[in-house]
Amino acid sequence: MPNEPPLPAAGHDSGLVSGLGPGLDPGLDSSAESDSDSLRALFRPRSVAVVGASREIGERIFRYLRDRGFPGPVYPVSASPGPVHGEEPLPSLGDLPSPADLVFVAAPARDAADAVRAADDLGCGACVVVSSGFAESGPEGEALQERIEAIARDTDMRVVGPNCMGVMNPRLGLFGTSMSALDEIELPAGNVAVISQSGAFGTHAALLLRDRGHDLSLWCTTGNECDVDVADGIACAARDEDTEVIVAYLEGCRDLEKLEAALAVAAETRKPIVVLKTGRSAAGAAAARAHTAADAGDDTSFSEMFERCGVHRARTIEELIDVAGACAADAFPNGRRAGLLTISGGVGVVMTDAAVRAGLEVAPMPVPVQSEIKALLPFASARNPIDCTAQVFDDWSLFDHLLDAVVRRGGYDSIVLFLATVGADPAMMEPLMSRLEKVRAAHPDRVMALSLIIDGERRSRLERAGFLVFEDPTRAVNTVAALSHIGDHLFRRRPGPARAGEK
Repeated sequence: MPNEPPLPAAGHDSGLVSGLGPGLDPGLDSSAESDSDSLRALFRPRSVAVVGASREIGERIFRYLRDRGFPGPVYPVSASPGPVHGEEPLPSLGDLPSPADLVFVAAPARDAADAVRAADDLGCGACVVVSSGFAESGPEGEALQERIEAIARDTDMRVVGPNCMGVMNPRLGLFGTSMSALDEIELPAGNVAVISQSGAFGTHAALLLRDRGHDLSLWCTTGNECDVDVADGIACAARDEDTEVIVAYLEGCRDLEKLEAALAVAAETRKPIVVLKTGRSAAGAAAARAHTAADAGDDTSFSEMFERCGVHRARTIEELIDVAGACAADAFPNGRRAGLLTISGGVGVVMTDAAVRAGLEVAPMPVPVQSEIKALLPFASARNPIDCTAQVFDDWSLFDHLLDAVVRRGGYDSIVLFLATVGADPAMMEPLMSRLEKVRAAHPDRVMALSLIIDGERRSRLERAGFLVFEDPTRAVNTVAALSHIGDHLFRRRPGPARAGEK
């Protein structure tokens, strides 16, 4: 990273484990603090080695690290003869010119523990085991994993995995992952951290966020979690100055107290968390055990903990991305009062049901403003939802007056507008876009969500103006409700430092 001091050499007495790296805020005293501090070697290494670099996954990790801008040396390690992308591999970790800060292990499962032990013996700072065939595969694999767990317990070196897809820090050019999509795409640095037990879910979330214009600050897949778990990743991301939003995927958790401590760090640093916790059903819990050998635990305990900590628990991947993207846009209502403006009375009912179900307050418009709207638009329903019908577009001055009444005088913290297929009509959209942009600029303190069918270019223009844009009005309402819940916890109920942009 530009102007960053170099990391110290790896080793247990070097300060690498205990010191905070650039971008990590040392201000909090928490039981999760030591976990986040010790991950510096994982996310900000000075040098990297890849064991098993001649194997398919190891070769891919080596290539991404070498070709994607990582500033330090990347060493291929393989006992197999022959070059790896034009470089002769070293036969063992012991042949490195100096201990690597971070070691990736892509060796077969039967050899992985020996590689982890070698990394620890050399004083390496962190180790990522991407190999599979451990506890998720049965008793024999479980015994192999126990060997790695024993090493992790006896050392300061942090171990990620096994059975994971690696880690990334795009700002550092650290693309230590087997994600094959990187052969075709770029992942620029952003402000969203993704911490996931599942590697495939982590890759899926990263690309969905990218498609919505939200890029990664940190990315970590924890797999079978013999040492580093999702709680560690959350605590680290919460203290990372480049991270503003945390997305987490959980199948199970061995230590609920540790997880809650990590969530508390995020609350203190005012980092919104959106989590997808699976294993709600008996069948889902069984699937989690088969995937990463995770015990899904008591679902009620998780829900109660998320509620206490102001975490939004998404029910679907789509909802996870909707809410995380809105958080990344720093769109948090000042309260739960929602104004619903629609050109369809039927959809207004759909939006109202969704809003009430999600905990929003669908308060009526002030009576004087209702009377004023009825005088101008006798065909309108002026209470809330406000149904102006599509006829309002026959006279733009009426639309201007109605929009001003709802936004400026309705007393609402958030506004959701349903405009149906208006966005598909170019002749209609230009005058509408200019009006929407004007009202958005005049009321930056209100969260405004739009539901309409619209092309990508105009959608991007509206999002740049500060609107949340959806096709489905229920998604718009649910996202606003999630933002209200998060805002209640992070920015209104708890004392503490102001979030970015606050005075």
